[in-house]
Amino acid sequence: MNEEQEFPFQRLPEELKYVIFCWLATKDLGRATQVCHEWHAIVEDQTIWKNMYTKLLKFNTDFPS
Repeated sequence: MNEEQEFPFQRLPEELKYVIFCWLATKDLGRATQVCHEWHAIVEDQTIWKNMYTKLLKFNTDFPS
């Protein structure tokens, strides 16, 4: 693939890319950082991890003590 071609993912709006990555499990996020510089930057963003921890905390508080 030459430099002028791009993958369909690259044409998505930034906000949608973050939504997609928010659905990944922690292990998969770690793997995604190794795909390319763009994915690494997305995964390193605080938004992804804040969303991950929010989901985990909500899941843990849904159960009665």
